[in-house]
Amino acid sequence: MMLFLKLDVIWILALFICVDLAMAKVEKVSSLPRCSWAGIYNFGDSNSDTGGISAAFIPVSSPYGMTFFKKPVGRLTDGRLILDFLVEYIGLPYVSAYLDTINTDYRHGANFATGGSTIRRQNETIFQGGISPFSLDIQTIQFIQFKSRVIDLWHPDHPTADKSQLQRPDDFSKALFTIDIGQNDLSVGFRTLSKQQLLAAIPDIINEFTNSIRQLYKHGARSFWIHNTGPVGCLPVTTFNVKGPKPGYLDKYGCIRYQNNIAIEFNKQLKARVFKLRSKLTNAAITYVDIYTAKYKLISNSKEYGFKNHLKVCCGHHENDVHIFCGNTGIVNGTKVFGGACADPSAYVSWDGVHMTEAANRWVADHVLNGSLSDPPIPVTHAFVRRGEGGSRVRELFLLKRGLFRFQITNHISSETSGIEVLIVLVLDTCMPFVMNTNLHSTLPPSVNLRYIKEMYPGLSTQRILNLWSSLHHNNAMSSPNVTKIWATKNPKGAERLPPGVVEPESDLYLHRLWGDPSEDLTIKPKYLVTFTVGYEQKEIINKAVKKFSGNFSLLLFHYDGRASEWNEFEWSKRAIHVSAHKQSKWWYAKRFLHPDIVAPYDYIFIWDEDLGLDDFDGEKYIELIKKHGLEISQPGLSENSGYLSWQMTRKRNDTEVHKLAKENDSWCLHPHLPPCAAFVEIMAPVFSRNAWRCVWNMIQNDLVHGWGLDFALRRCVEPAHEKIGVVDAQPIVHQTLPSLGNQGITDKGNAPREAVKQRCKREWIMFHVRMRLAERAYFKLRTMPPNQTNITHH
Repeated sequence: MMLFLKLDVIWILALFICVDLAMAKVEKVSSLPRCSWAGIYNFGDSNSDTGGISAAFIPVSSPYGMTFFKKPVGRLTDGRLILDFLVEYIGLPYVSAYLDTINTDYRHGANFATGGSTIRRQNETIFQGGISPFSLDIQTIQFIQFKSRVIDLWHPDHPTADKSQLQRPDDFSKALFTIDIGQNDLSVGFRTLSKQQLLAAIPDIINEFTNSIRQLYKHGARSFWIHNTGPVGCLPVTTFNVKGPKPGYLDKYGCIRYQNNIAIEFNKQLKARVFKLRSKLTNAAITYVDIYTAKYKLISNSKEYGFKNHLKVCCGHHENDVHIFCGNTGIVNGTKVFGGACADPSAYVSWDGVHMTEAANRWVADHVLNGSLSDPPIPVTHAFVRRGEGGSRVRELFLLKRGLFRFQITNHISSETSGIEVLIVLVLDTCMPFVMNTNLHSTLPPSVNLRYIKEMYPGLSTQRILNLWSSLHHNNAMSSPNVTKIWATKNPKGAERLPPGVVEPESDLYLHRLWGDPSEDLTIKPKYLVTFTVGYEQKEIINKAVKKFSGNFSLLLFHYDGRASEWNEFEWSKRAIHVSAHKQSKWWYAKRFLHPDIVAPYDYIFIWDEDLGLDDFDGEKYIELIKKHGLEISQPGLSENSGYLSWQMTRKRNDTEVHKLAKENDSWCLHPHLPPCAAFVEIMAPVFSRNAWRCVWNMIQNDLVHGWGLDFALRRCVEPAHEKIGVVDAQPIVHQTLPSLGNQGITDKGNAPREAVKQRCKREWIMFHVRMRLAERAYFKLRTMPPNQTNITHH
């Protein structure tokens, strides 16, 4: 009996492991097509309200909106919301509030969320407890009415109707429906119900939520992105009046423990209901997003991520038990006091005691939009209904979570096109021989509980399960020593003998754990890479510099003095990657450790010196600007107090965000679009796009370690170079010109160490340009083409 039980467990585990392994290849998200969403329809509360409650009642006032929009725009934060970062991520305009009807653009969806909204209708007014009358069911009704009116206006009976600001009727089913609501239901419960009463009310709240999802589905919604609720017990406003709490009332981060526990229970029931909905709404793709984990991770590690204590509030006056909320005015000791904003909202998690700052919203968005905290674990760009061939539709595909998975089939699968059967066979054929060294018979082993399997995979008949099992034995070609040899010519050189599905031609610099489920290793995948080549003597400069880059950046330090371990005095150093080679230069490191296939996941790569002052610099804002201006190769403008300014092109200007042209000595520029008048940055602080770096890396000479001459040749890697290479003035830096790496040389032919290094640099400059010119001539000669004015584009 024990043997049979062990076999049963082995079979089930093997099945789970096979699916987990094979799905990493069969359904590798990076290889799937991105969805081109037709629009966003959002439902929720103030966490995603882009102006609804402000339009319906009292407009949001200053200083709300100060950071990004520079004015109040209906959002209850200093800038953008998680929803705003979501639409940026998928490439759509910001979503207009449904209730804000003045000059509103609905071509890409609408936002029905309002601040203070709940799932269940509440028996109080907004002026009593701040609860919006637009509960989730009302928002759903508004959407249904909105869709009906849009369809009516597009009808041929209304040819003269103005439809320029409306989405087309066919696009509703191609939109993403996002939902972030539930926090206020709990907040109302905390002040009106006992703990037991609130817990007892959660199933009814979830039922109301479910009814709205069903209604949206009934009226064409097909792709859902559902946020759970956050750790409400960590909101500063909930702790304002907590005095002398009993032991255990607060957790170690100062959050109200029982409130967070109730939020966790709410999320548990919400997730279970989402899973059940997947089996009922057979044409829908429903993604459950764990916002709670993302927010709690930020809150519990706020200082580590560059923020102040999460209970500190940026906007408002909260001192000595006197609370004047953000944007309001009150009297303190006979003096009028305005609840104004802090000087640097980006240093705070909480904006006004209830809502997060833009910086915190960005941090959370970065941790959830990539799918690392979603179920199934897919990014928002892929959270759509996938349709297979032959008319059959596989709705949910796979849920991989803590060793469990389920197949869920959206439509009947005909005997002619059994897509799920083919997929299962492919999965098991790929890896089962490596899991179990045994012959598979046409029926299941007697120890396997057939009823259990049917419960796990609803929709598969007994006969289908037996047929699938039988097919393993006949289709498993990999188990035979006489299998046909593989020779895949499109594989990378040397990997032709491997099946293409197992080849990983690219890697990354993400740090992984040595334990646990690999799929849970990364809560965030940084999109950018910043590298510094450093010596320990410049540790204070680097310590300041790295704080200018958010968690969206991987950090890599190249140590030319061999003192890598001494940097552990800094907490951030433990998350950085350290590479040490004695007395080597930045470009030596770059050639050997930044191969394009290693840094392929990063959109931009910063390759910077150590002597840079970044007091007026922000990494995220810099990225926004180079994207806005289409720069593939760039550098920050050099402030006037930099130690030495060689070129006009790289000087900071005060009247522009970015500049791409400069006036230099006439004899220096052969053409206005050639370096150093254009298409030019220096090599102390360049930033490369992924594609540009692939070209530049190949241009770096293996034996020329100082990189001199690269600055004049970078134009060869982008086209048109004078438009795609530029200097960012709005994010300046100071080049301090410290004699650091230069002092690592030795006395050579009577020259001092620094002078010997400088002489090597000059020789390399000449050698590089000679090699480039000779290679260019050889290329044109081979093709009988004149070597004329390469990389010059006239406009």
